[in-house]
Amino acid sequence: SMGMAKSKRNSSFGMGSVFLIVIACFVGLVTWGIFNRSNGIETEELKPGATHPHTFSYAPDGQTVWLGTHAGLYEWKNKKWMKTLSPLGKNDIMGLEIDPSKPENILVSGHGFVKRTIDGGKSWTAAETGLPNQPKPDMPDAHQFTMDPKNSNHLFTLLAGKGENLFESQDG
Repeated sequence: SMGMAKSKRNSSFGMGSVFLIVIACFVGLVTWGIFNRSNGIETEELKPGATHPHTFSYAPDGQTVWLGTHAGLYEWKNKKWMKTLSPLGKNDIMGLEIDPSKPENILVSGHGFVKRTIDGGKSWTAAETGLPNQPKPDMPDAHQFTMDPKNSNHLFTLLAGKGENLFESQDG
């Protein structure tokens, strides 16, 4: 009878191991679904009612459509709005311009920032010289932004608020 007890204990332990393996596989699949396997960047779908759009543009590839929202920048992919350019995080994207002569040069604006990338969105720097940019995080409150299509260094931004709120740059 001692042999039977040992057999039951081994059987019970085996089922527990199988259960743990199944749970580990499930957690692994869920984790893999949250993270894009090719580049490790978190993928996030924009859900209806989560925010509202501010700007709408083609991406530098001329085929993908981008949507700027209070919660970041999204691209239309597989009939869903998916987060893109993850270094922008959840910045409130209200203005978006892409240099037609150098599509890797992109400028974005919104509540508390104007930012530029020269590497297609991998890294971003502030582009606020000459703008009232204090107090942070609210200034500059750059609601509109545009680039001259014939001269990418000729820029205009329109800040929210009263008074002097239209700013022009001739040198980018």
